[in-house]
Amino acid sequence: NVPTPYHGILWGTLGDTDLYAWGDISYSAANSYGNSYNSPSGGNAASNYAGPVYASLSGGGVFDFNGAYFSSYTMYNALQSDSATILTLEGFNGSTLVDSLTVNLNIGYDWIQADFLGITSLRLTSSNGIIEPERTRWMIDDFTFNATPSAQVPEPATLALTLTGLAWLTSGRRRRPQA
Repeated sequence: NVPTPYHGILWGTLGDTDLYAWGDISYSAANSYGNSYNSPSGGNAASNYAGPVYASLSGGGVFDFNGAYFSSYTMYNALQSDSATILTLEGFNGSTLVDSLTVNLNIGYDWIQADFLGITSLRLTSSNGIIEPERTRWMIDDFTFNATPSAQVPEPATLALTLTGLAWLTSGRRRRPQA
């Protein structure tokens, strides 16, 4: 399993990941199980174990999901009955859907540029038209994101003081005697 949190991202829930790690040894033992030798970062990649995958910042907060490399899950470089061919990425801020993208998955990795800005969670779901969507599998590599600070909201007292000052300046302009 991919440890969670992993590099600042919580995959699933703390201690219960939705992703499984594959490395050179895993792939070699399974004869190219899961497309290892095509993975962009070398022999390491991750896959879902069927079903949706959820991601959020391990400390909570807002982030931008830039993109990642995705591949259909394969064995001997061939699609399997549980290989996902369609992947839907959904970015949420709280419970509000902010952005979504649906892509076709191929044998081998393709970069998927998402540019989901200001999200608090990401949901990845897949299907293939053959079996139930919650049983389809895909591979991911080089997940890229930026943690972003939440928007600065002025404190109510600061806002009230600023508005009072503006009102005072405006009323002072009206009361000046004309020359």
